Amino acid sequence: MLTGNANFDRIAHLVKLVFNTKLVLISFVGEKEQVFRSEAGAAATTLEQMNKSRDCSFCGHAILQEGDEPVVVLDATKDWRFAGNPLVLGLPSIRFYAGSPLRTADGFNIGSLCIIDDRPREEFNPRQRHTLREFARIVMREMELLRDRMHFNARDRMQHSIENFTRECLEMDMEDSTDGQVQDAHGARRIYGLAAENMREALQ
Repeated sequence: MLTGNANFDRIAHLVKLVFNTKLVLISFVGEKEQVFRSEAGAAATTLEQMNKSRDCSFCGHAILQEGDEPVVVLDATKDWRFAGNPLVLGLPSIRFYAGSPLRTADGFNIGSLCIIDDRPREEFNPRQRHTLREFARIVMREMELLRDRMHFNARDRMQHSIENFTRECLEMDMEDSTDGQVQDAHGARRIYGLAAENMREALQ
């Protein structure tokens, strides 16, 4: 399980307050498994129970939506897709589920913002569906900002690495000129070593 940063945690907590639900998850669904980026109101044992393969994932159904319309299960025990699901039959005893796809700008669903409860609900009205979709869009905007910050940081590290490499090469040239000797093989090894070290630092 991946822990959430402060912004994701705040979003999940706000969703929990708005929908008055037991559990809020920001999940990412891969080919065979799902992981959780953030959560609200979840004990560690509950998250261990939820951290299952995609075979019994509710969110695996949410990402199959063509748009961003939430998947809503009012009572999982009465839904043929989930009635035999281990997460319904055993802990955490899921009854209600609503998951809105996390949709990228180019139209790919990569996970969901979902609310979960151990009690069924009578309805999840259009206004609530709309609100959940809007929260999912906020999550995606936060993810895009996080991605952009990572790209900017990587660019800055690469620029810093290039500057260090250039400065050290110039210093090596000055040392060789001072000695009055050209040591090509030794100099080449030092340059390659510096390049590898700076590249490693930039890619951390």
